[in-house]
Amino acid sequence: MHGPDAQFNTRTIFYGCCGKMVCSGCSHSPVYDHLGNKSVNKCPFCRSLHPTTDEALFEMKKNQAKANNAYAVYSLGIVAYLYGRDGLRWSRKLAMKLWHWSGDLGCADAYLEIGFQYGSFRYRDKVKSLHYIAKAAELGHEEAMYFLGKWEMMNGNTNEAIKHLTIAATNGEPRSLTLVQELYQYGQATKDEYTNFYNHIKNM
Repeated sequence: MHGPDAQFNTRTIFYGCCGKMVCSGCSHSPVYDHLGNKSVNKCPFCRSLHPTTDEALFEMKKNQAKANNAYAVYSLGIVAYLYGRDGLRWSRKLAMKLWHWSGDLGCADAYLEIGFQYGSFRYRDKVKSLHYIAKAAELGHEEAMYFLGKWEMMNGNTNEAIKHLTIAATNGEPRSLTLVQELYQYGQATKDEYTNFYNHIKNM
C-alpha cells in the first residue's frame, strides 16, 4: 500500500506520518514547497514523504499508537481484524482490545466498529451493540446517529428516530433522508414532522 491509509470510512484517510485524519477530497489536493513548486507524494500537514511499502507504513502506525494517537490504534485494530500482518497476529480479540483503547482515546469510528461487532453473528449482544453505537454517536459520528435513528424507527419511537436522523442528515448521512421519507410514507411521521425535518436540513 502506497501513500496514506484509507479506513472503512471512505470520507477520511489516515496519515501515518503525523497521525492526522484528512478528508479524502483534500488528500488529493496538491502540496507545494516554499518556492511554489508542486510536491509529489507528500503529506499536506507535515510535508513528509508517504511511505512506499506496507512495512514502513505499519511502523509509522505503531509509533503513532505508542503516542496514544486514537486513529493509529483504530487502524491497527483494522489490520489485526482483516489481515494479521507485519508482525501483528490475526485476532478478533486483539482487534476488539485495540478498538476499545482507540474509543477511550476519542475515536468514534472505533466505538462504532465495536457496536457492529457486538451486533454480529459472533456475539449477538444487542444491548452492548447499541451501547457502543450510542457512544460513537455521542462523539459526533453521523453513521452511528443514522443507525440509532433506524433502531428507534424499527421500535416505533418516531420522535426519537427523527431526532437522530435529523442530526445524522445534517452531518452528511444521506440514508437518513430515505428513512424519514419512509416514516412519512407509511404514516409513522406526521406532515409537520416531515416538513420540519426538511426545513431544518435545507436551512443548514
